[in-house]
Amino acid sequence: MRQANIFFGLLFTFSVVVQVNDPDPVRWMLLYGAAVGVCALWHRGVLPRALAWALAVGAAAWAVRVTVNTALQVPVGEALTDWQMHAGGSEELRESLGLTLVAFWSGLLGLVRPPR
Repeated sequence: MRQANIFFGLLFTFSVVVQVNDPDPVRWMLLYGAAVGVCALWHRGVLPRALAWALAVGAAAWAVRVTVNTALQVPVGEALTDWQMHAGGSEELRESLGLTLVAFWSGLLGLVRPPR
């Protein structure tokens, strides 16, 4: 579990960095930064469960909102592999997947205590 948490912490850190080129980087940097913080707090054994679950619920609700408001105009495979993100709905699909990862991992960390 510790190795998986390190992996997700690094993944979320990378996600913060790549948001620099996003049209609306601040909210995404804050989201992924919060996920990095949750990973770090869990790793140190001081993560309040309520904090992890609050991030999980917030990210999940945001993912649902993005998904419901997305009109995917191409097949999912094409949307995920379109590097330029010009395919209709590809950016929103990736945003939703990122939010889902944050929700899943934060929720899991809220359930599982780190080994001592």
